Amino acid sequence: MKTPQFIKTIRGLFQQKRLEWRYRFQFESPVRVSLDVNLTKASFVGRFSYIGDGGRVFGDIHIGRYCSIADGFVVISGNHPLDNLTTHPFIYNDQLFGHLKEFREIDYKKRHKTTHPEPPPKPLQIGNDVWIGNRVTILGKVRSIGNGAVVGAGSIVTKDVPPYAIVAGNPAQIIRYRFDEETVDTLQKLEWWNLPLPAIKHLNFINMSNCITELQKMRNQLSPQGTHPC
Repeated sequence: MKTPQFIKTIRGLFQQKRLEWRYRFQFESPVRVSLDVNLTKASFVGRFSYIGDGGRVFGDIHIGRYCSIADGFVVISGNHPLDNLTTHPFIYNDQLFGHLKEFREIDYKKRHKTTHPEPPPKPLQIGNDVWIGNRVTILGKVRSIGNGAVVGAGSIVTKDVPPYAIVAGNPAQIIRYRFDEETVDTLQKLEWWNLPLPAIKHLNFINMSNCITELQKMRNQLSPQGTHPC
């Protein structure tokens, strides 16, 4: 016997809520984040975004709406000092071997009050409608992945990614942009991701000209559906 649609809907909603009850980060429901992804309490994930298995995120991160982030996503928040005698953090970090007396009583630390080589970075901002492929690593100096950007699988991202750019490689380089400059500018202004889903689900998504025309009409009639920190 075929399961009625309303039963499937109830089951789906229950499963979604059961998953979200276990999240410790901030989010707009609904989101899907694998439970082995270690997001901080200050991190934020926008509605309809998802993150696959095996993610490792060091530091705070803000992710916009409608983002697709595949397995093996890694964000590195800091660096090691390059101009000191050693790159090892024992001269400023008691956490690694703090149980050993000789590491707690390093003269250099007492005399120079050595701290981490760089101040804590601002949260990485990942815009809306961003697609990040499998096993992508984002290094600590990156502060922004723009709206509509695409990061190819296996890439090492070392600098900010502009809106609607497609980047790939090690280090990641711009391959091309998804759309021409005028279209990118228009999409940035339209902010379709802030419109209610029922208002956009009927769009002909493969016809950009038609989509933009319809979105411009909607923008004149509808208010954005809330805002979020991204």
